[in-house]
Amino acid sequence: LGEILSGDRKVISAYVVYFKKDVPMAKLCSHKLSVEDVEKFHKAVDEEYFFELFMDSLPTWGYIGDAPTAQDLLLPDHLQEVAEGKKYIFPHIHFTVKYNGDQI
Repeated sequence: LGEILSGDRKVISAYVVYFKKDVPMAKLCSHKLSVEDVEKFHKAVDEEYFFELFMDSLPTWGYIGDAPTAQDLLLPDHLQEVAEGKKYIFPHIHFTVKYNGDQI
């Protein structure tokens, strides 16, 4: 009930990972974004949406994108206007899984 009230939805991921086996980079999906999709991503980045993944019941989180300010990027004054208003979607997720013996 708590998941539903907070807006969370657990789904099975398309990632296939095996213990102690390297996984080469691969395309998980392909989708052409509509104007409406892009607007939803803008909103999600502005509102700092994130994803949560579980591996062996251990959670991990990551943001779906970022909207850095010129100050965040440490840009000189004359380049600050260039950075304002830019939003970035993170299309790739890189996992590093550590283990100890037979446990992650």
